Amino acid sequence: MALARLAPSRTKADFFERLGLSAENPNHKQLYAMMKAEAAEGRRRTSQDSSNLVPQCQNDRNVHPPYSSNQITETAMHREVLNVYYSASQYTKPYYDLAHYVDGRNEDNWIIRWLLWHVFRYRDNRNRNRGARSDSDEDLCTGHSTATGQPKSGSREVKRDNANGQSVVPYDPIRDL
Repeated sequence: MALARLAPSRTKADFFERLGLSAENPNHKQLYAMMKAEAAEGRRRTSQDSSNLVPQCQNDRNVHPPYSSNQITETAMHREVLNVYYSASQYTKPYYDLAHYVDGRNEDNWIIRWLLWHVFRYRDNRNRNRGARSDSDEDLCTGHSTATGQPKSGSREVKRDNANGQSVVPYDPIRDL
């Protein structure tokens, strides 16, 4: 029987708890790092392939890799979940098996979805240079306002530390493992 799903928005601590892992155990930390690395590779593959783009972004000349998660189709994301699952290492696969389900022709894995969601969340373009979200198709594809073609107000391309004027690099759970 598969483990109960965990919402992608839940924390790393919740993830560890659901899998019966301890953040204090070096072996569990290493396992998590391996799972995160497999997800990061999945993100790289998915975010570089223009055939994964949602229809409204496919012909937009302003859209360039790496693509953000909101520019990628659910079909492409699902395909990558299965790709990560079937190419998993001998160390991560037993844990993925805990969350893998097949129902007729439907197949999915919430652990890999959780990992991909977190990798995209901290690595995609919206965290580097996008302001407030918008529902317009152009904003979905480019992060630019339709009126000016410039980054939206509130853009966070470079954050500055008010004390000394130097740039502040935001936390990235992939880079800062």
